[in-house]
Amino acid sequence: MQLDEHRARMILDSSHAAWSRGDIEGVLSNYVDDLTYYCNTGGPDGGPLSIVGKQALRHMLQPIADVAESVSVSGILPLQRWDRARQDRVLHSP
Repeated sequence: MQLDEHRARMILDSSHAAWSRGDIEGVLSNYVDDLTYYCNTGGPDGGPLSIVGKQALRHMLQPIADVAESVSVSGILPLQRWDRARQDRVLHSP
């Protein structure tokens, strides 16, 4: 299946809604089983962290969700603000 802007936004919205409910399985439903998740920090040597596989990502996310005081995503997401700014540049560029 092709990933276009509409599908990417649906995946993002689904993931954010699941995270807001504290539903780790809902978040993970948007990932393939053999995923590789990269984070710019948190690796064992102080560098980037990479997590391979859905079970490993679950193992990382669950403790965060268990202690988070708030898991809701509210207001305008930074992505939406960036997207509007990008569109303004395109529409108003010389």
